[in-house]
Amino acid sequence: MQTQTRLMYPITKREVNTFAAEPGLPAASIPDPYRWLENLTSVETREWINKQQQLSNNYLNNCKLKNPLFEKIKKAFDYPKFSSPFKRNNKVFYFMNTGLQNQDVLYFTTPEITEPKILIDPNALASDGTISLKTLEITNSGKYISYCLSKKGSDSTTIYVKNIETLENLPDKIDNVKFSGISWTKDESGFFYSKFEMQKQDENENLTVATEEDHDHKIFYHQIGTDSSQDQVIFSIPEQPKWIFSAEITFDQRFLLIYIYESTAPVNKLYIKDLNNERAEIQKIIDNFGAEYTYIANNDNDFYFKTNLNAPMSRIIKINIENPNIITEIVPEQSYPLCFVIAFNQNFMILNYLVDVKDVIKIYNLNGEYQFDINLPSLGSVSELNCQRNDSEFYLKFISFLHPGTIFKYNILNREMQVFKDITIPGIDLNQFTTEQIFFLSKDGTKIPMFIVRKKEIEFNSNNPIFLYGYGGFSIPITPFFSCSNCIFAQDYNVILAFPNIRGGAEYGENWHTQAILEKKHNSFDDFCCAAEYLIENKYTNPTKISICGGSNGGFLVASCLNRRPELFGCGIVMVGVLDLLRFHLFTIGKHWVSDYGNPDNPEHYNFIIKNSPLHNIPNVANYPAVLLTTADFDDRVVPLHSFKFIAELQFQYGNKETQTNPLLINIDSKSGHGAGKSTESTIIEKAEIFAFIAKSLNFE
Repeated sequence: MQTQTRLMYPITKREVNTFAAEPGLPAASIPDPYRWLENLTSVETREWINKQQQLSNNYLNNCKLKNPLFEKIKKAFDYPKFSSPFKRNNKVFYFMNTGLQNQDVLYFTTPEITEPKILIDPNALASDGTISLKTLEITNSGKYISYCLSKKGSDSTTIYVKNIETLENLPDKIDNVKFSGISWTKDESGFFYSKFEMQKQDENENLTVATEEDHDHKIFYHQIGTDSSQDQVIFSIPEQPKWIFSAEITFDQRFLLIYIYESTAPVNKLYIKDLNNERAEIQKIIDNFGAEYTYIANNDNDFYFKTNLNAPMSRIIKINIENPNIITEIVPEQSYPLCFVIAFNQNFMILNYLVDVKDVIKIYNLNGEYQFDINLPSLGSVSELNCQRNDSEFYLKFISFLHPGTIFKYNILNREMQVFKDITIPGIDLNQFTTEQIFFLSKDGTKIPMFIVRKKEIEFNSNNPIFLYGYGGFSIPITPFFSCSNCIFAQDYNVILAFPNIRGGAEYGENWHTQAILEKKHNSFDDFCCAAEYLIENKYTNPTKISICGGSNGGFLVASCLNRRPELFGCGIVMVGVLDLLRFHLFTIGKHWVSDYGNPDNPEHYNFIIKNSPLHNIPNVANYPAVLLTTADFDDRVVPLHSFKFIAELQFQYGNKETQTNPLLINIDSKSGHGAGKSTESTIIEKAEIFAFIAKSLNFE
């Protein structure tokens, strides 16, 4: 076993600050010595970033497996990738990546053309792959597309418009659009979108993102051919500057739906406006935050919604908007969660259920009568399913931990499902692996599922390296997904991949989520630690061979578990994590996370927030586990200051300890954001560095 050499860490200045802005709040006495790192563009902060990055680069470049892993992952990535197609009128659209293109390319085809045409190619807009395509919406006629482009992975995007038939870029341009859908009007003369009040622009905006709190979201209408400064505000609530609004037009294009959110909790208000009546007022159909309502279809004034109202697993209801107080149940709640519903073939619905974290597709009609199941190939996930209400056929993409994807085309008229496209990887023998789903007991006796992906012939000798990945928050389930880089790590280095479905997600409905929020957030930490203990007890591994990884809320999870049980893990990868729970709500969209984490400005929440905050609970042990934090200059979701403060405190507490031989590092990407839209090249580099760091930390490089 090799011995780690102690690192010399940069000295980070400590100032006298406290967390609370108001003296009366409990956090008023808690030191905040790294407040100056919140100024991401200051000369002092940039110098600190450069020193930290130089240290990390030196260490990562000396990891023996970095270059071999880069070459292996790059080779594995080099295969054609396809999205599930979707139709508008006589046109079929789909994304494709030839293999190593930095961004996927949007194509379309029609019965009249022999070769698919490129509609949008982000690779042509930035040679380094730092411009990505996010939201898009195509008119029902297939004539226009409006789409959002993001620079360096930022949540802030710019809307553009293109004529699909002529491939002409129209002059329309709308800047600084964030967390917005796009909905075209029936006559295709314009569309609805949402954006926040414009933030002031920093003179150093090319260095990093703005971190100011987002506020005053509004719904706008943009008329094609006009300057965005003339866009009309359709909806806003000035007295509620923290709320977020989203607009959607019904399939018959008669009604505008307005969704209102106060946080990330799965609840919303719902207002409706009749677009056929210019004098019609906006009607408040649901005017409380008691449940979630998601539009499925409507027949005139009869609206069908997926809702968790009195149904934590969700159900389907009908509301006549002329008498919205009367609710008719169409499909009752089942014993497993209903994830999404799509209307198709006029009077049918596709229902996607999650049964023990495996997707199941059922067909019902709008009267709530069950029709049949659509059989899926095996244990896995429906990653994409695309159709509209007037379609009699739809496309779905099925993936699993060991299958990169098969796209099926289903026709309800003859009930036939045919393989449309089978995606294969030439460089990996996936038959050498097996996926098993086991269940273990958490600290409080709750049964938790976990997927384990491993080589079939692995020995249960308590000495296998483990890559344990988790999330556990915001009602987001971790379902089977494919990662060729994970498969390379497992294939070439005998790593076992483990994915526990801990509480805080939605694997078993909304109750599974609420069992690990606020004062119960510790349940997700307990679940994750118990997953590691299961692997140890069943001779998969031992603590020195366990690496844990998670991103965003998953980064919060990993840091929390490292703090609570440092003896249980050999290495932790904390990706773009929420780490300062006393100030997360003051930056960009952070205030919307109070439904999971609690509100630092609420004295009643302080006692559990301070116990959960990773920055404030670093333990005093001889040798903290090896840690690699990752963040990015353009992450305006979980701003980099979380990672900056956490690594500064870790290095302060452990940097001068003779017994601290494990590395404590941070990797700061200057060309990406929270994760979405990251270029293929950056993704491969990041994976190679993370896996090389793990291999060195767990002594198998």
